[in-house]
Amino acid sequence: MRLGFHLSIAGSLRRAVHLAQVLGCQALQIFVQNPRAWKWRPVSPAEIRDFCRARRQAGLHPLVVHLGYLPNLAAADPALYELSRHRLLRELARGPGMDSLKLVHLNDSWAHCHSRRDRHWHLGQGAIGLPGLRRLLSHPWLRPAAAILETPKKHPAHEWYNLLAARSLVAGTPLLTGGETG
Repeated sequence: MRLGFHLSIAGSLRRAVHLAQVLGCQALQIFVQNPRAWKWRPVSPAEIRDFCRARRQAGLHPLVVHLGYLPNLAAADPALYELSRHRLLRELARGPGMDSLKLVHLNDSWAHCHSRRDRHWHLGQGAIGLPGLRRLLSHPWLRPAAAILETPKKHPAHEWYNLLAARSLVAGTPLLTGGETG
């Protein structure tokens, strides 16, 4: 299983690749647009080519494109439904390989089961714990190609901790990596 983070594209798409390399990621998740706005920022073909080339050279795969927060395909309002459908189709068209991606978002939970709260927390420090996460990731029916960590980012050391904790959960995954492409 390949591991990575959901990283920001603020400034440029290429910035996310650089940060993923610095962190030693093997997979990458991004938003292609502002997730809290309907406005669509044009991305030049040159920026897309540069990003694709950099990602290939860094050996980051799979690439996961996260849908923004506003689309709601269960909306009762026909105008919101149509806007949501249009946004989903546009983001899917921009996300290379979306039809073949198999991944999980990986995080511990600050809140306990049945609390009706989705509060991401550092791996092994929440209500699920490392034993629960290890059981989940070793389940025979769950064989994702990648896990994207969605944990709090208060300090850069938290990302390193969470990535090392994730690697400790996945059999056959080295704790430290030089950014290998295999």
